[in-house]
Amino acid sequence: MFPLLAFIVFCVSLVTGWIFSHLITKPVLKISRISKEMSELQFEWQLDEQRTDELGILAKSLNYLSQKLNVTLNDLQAANRKLELDIEHEKALEQARTNFFSAVSHELKTPITIIKGQLEGMLLGIGPYKDHERYLTRSLEITNTLETMVQDILTISRLETAGADFKKDHLDCVQIIKAYLNETADLIAEKDLQIHLDILPSAFINGNKMLVEKVFSNLIGNAIKYSPQRADIWISVLMKHEQIVFSVENAGVHIPENSIPRLFDAFYRVEQSRSRKTGGSGLGLYIVQEILHQYGSECTVCNTQAGVKFSFII
Repeated sequence: MFPLLAFIVFCVSLVTGWIFSHLITKPVLKISRISKEMSELQFEWQLDEQRTDELGILAKSLNYLSQKLNVTLNDLQAANRKLELDIEHEKALEQARTNFFSAVSHELKTPITIIKGQLEGMLLGIGPYKDHERYLTRSLEITNTLETMVQDILTISRLETAGADFKKDHLDCVQIIKAYLNETADLIAEKDLQIHLDILPSAFINGNKMLVEKVFSNLIGNAIKYSPQRADIWISVLMKHEQIVFSVENAGVHIPENSIPRLFDAFYRVEQSRSRKTGGSGLGLYIVQEILHQYGSECTVCNTQAGVKFSFII
């Protein structure tokens, strides 16, 4: 009987061992393998939750933990990408500020040096500088240019620091344009310019009065300043999809195509001699673009058959 009993015991032990391995050891080994994958931040797996014993509860907890960790990890990765983009944006802004103030120092240095030289020449009575009236007039002109440049720089500084915190009013763009045309009527008459208006009776937006006036005065003022004698200027204010479409086009001049991409850069001027008689400080269009960016818009420029056209939608 002993061999038979030994055989029966061996078979029962074998079956019991297989059952224990299948029900207990195998799930534990699988859970151990899953834990290792979790430590390596791998969450593409799913444990069986049909069991109701302690191993089933553990599997369910691991599945829940995996889902939460996966969601948290994705959120952290998204936040990290956003942080990297923000850092790159801040670096770009810092570089832009550095470049801007470097350009400012360069632009201010020349007129200050000229004024200083003229004043020293007049005080010492050197050569032609004895004609005080002549050189005081020149110094005053340069001082006025400096004042305009400083005002533009202050406007840019306010745009960067205040942003959308500017006080906003309900403004009629048409009335702002007409008021500026009345202010420049003498210059228009002196150059015998023909102004063609295609504007609505009114076109209202919510914006800061000073900034909106500066946008229109800079764009229309450039058209007047750079138009030749007896040229035509077309000013248009229309409505499209509940947005205001503005454009100003002046005839008789064109901008070199290679200059158009840089036209809205600070201190960039198409006329490279830097003479104040043939151009401004180079900040006007830069300010226009910065203001329009505050309102989610952008100014565009292109050469037309007749001349040059600036436009934006707001």
